[in-house]
Amino acid sequence: MEEPGRLTTHRQALRRHPSKPPFEATLMRLRFLGPRGEPLAEAVVSVTASPGPHTDIGMITDAQGRLDLAVDTAGPWAFSVFHDGRARTAQATLAPGQAQTDVQLS
Repeated sequence: MEEPGRLTTHRQALRRHPSKPPFEATLMRLRFLGPRGEPLAEAVVSVTASPGPHTDIGMITDAQGRLDLAVDTAGPWAFSVFHDGRARTAQATLAPGQAQTDVQLS
C-alpha cells in the first residue's frame, strides 16, 4: 500500500529504465498567483525546467489557481503559465514533502 501523498510510477519507470528501480514522487500543491496576488483560475501551466526529468506536459489550475505536481527532486523549477490570453513565466524552488507553495508571476 502506498503512503498518502506519494505517487509511484512503476510501469513507466521500468519501461524507460529496466535496470533502475521506480522513483517515488510527492504530490505537491502549487497555487499560481498573478502579479497582484490574485489566483489564476483555469490557467494552463507547463513545466519548462526542473532539476530532474519530468513528464507533465500541461496542467490546468482549479478555480483557486491550484494544481498538484509530482515532485521527486529538490531544486529550482520554471513554468510557462497561459492565462487570459497571455503567456508568462514563473519560478519556484520546490522540494519533496514541502507544504503548499505559492508561485507568483511577475
